[in-house]
Amino acid sequence: MDKRVLKTLEYDKILSMLKDRSSCCVSRELVESMEPSGDFDEVERELKLTAEAETLFYRTGRSPVDDFPDMRHCLERTHAALFNRRAFGYSKLPEGGAYSKGNACKGK
Repeated sequence: MDKRVLKTLEYDKILSMLKDRSSCCVSRELVESMEPSGDFDEVERELKLTAEAETLFYRTGRSPVDDFPDMRHCLERTHAALFNRRAFGYSKLPEGGAYSKGNACKGK
């Protein structure tokens, strides 16, 4: 979208207000990368998600996405650990808790 239009609409102020109301650190980061869309189907899909979240808020009295810790670092480490185990030929977790090499657990 044209930057002059965004400036006229004070889009930066809208994003700032949205960021202030975001309850989660990941949501605040997503707000920073938001851009208006001219795609009707995408806008309609996002409006449906917003309406669903609003319905949950009114029914339960709380946000469906309350503040939660940023787990991305832990997930990246877990992904790396799983990827490295597969790369070195380790597979399923046997009953004893240690990994075994090969396609099946030893002793089975």
